[in-house]
Amino acid sequence: MEDPKEDNQELLKKAKMKRRNGKAALTRLGKVINVQMARNRSNEEIQKALDNYEQVFSDLEAKHEEVTMLVEDDLQFQQEELWIEQCQEAFLRLKIEAQDYMKNQAISKTAETGSTSKDPENSPTEDEVQDTEEPVADENDTSTLNEENTITDPRKSRR
Repeated sequence: MEDPKEDNQELLKKAKMKRRNGKAALTRLGKVINVQMARNRSNEEIQKALDNYEQVFSDLEAKHEEVTMLVEDDLQFQQEELWIEQCQEAFLRLKIEAQDYMKNQAISKTAETGSTSKDPENSPTEDEVQDTEEPVADENDTSTLNEENTITDPRKSRR
C-alpha cells in the first residue's frame, strides 16, 4: 500500500507541471501582444490576442489553485503565492500597456481622419447632414448681402 504522503507529492508534481505549462502559454501570448504592438497591428487584432491572454491567465489561476490545495507546508504555500503574484503583476502590466496602446491608436486614428465621433450611432444621419447645407437660392429672390452682412431686398429700397 502506498504512502498517502508520497501520493500527495506525486499529485503536487503533476499539478505543478500543468501550472508550468499554463505559465508557458501565458508567456507566449504575452510575446504575441508585444510583437503586435511593435508592428502597429490593428486594435481588433490586439484585442483578440488580449482576450486570449486574459483567458489563459484565468486558466493559470485555476491551475495555481490546484497546486496550493495540495501544499501542506505554510512556507511552501507562501512561496507559491509569491509566484502567482509575480505572474499577476506581469499579466497586469502587459494588459494595461496593451489597453493604453489601443487607446492611443484610436486617438491617433481619430486625429488623422478628423472625426470626433468613434460611435457610428452618434454620427449625424443623411437628413441631418442635408439640413446643415447652405440653403438653395430661390430664383425669384433678389435679396443680397450688403457690406454689413445684412440682407437687403432691392425691391423694397426702390420705393
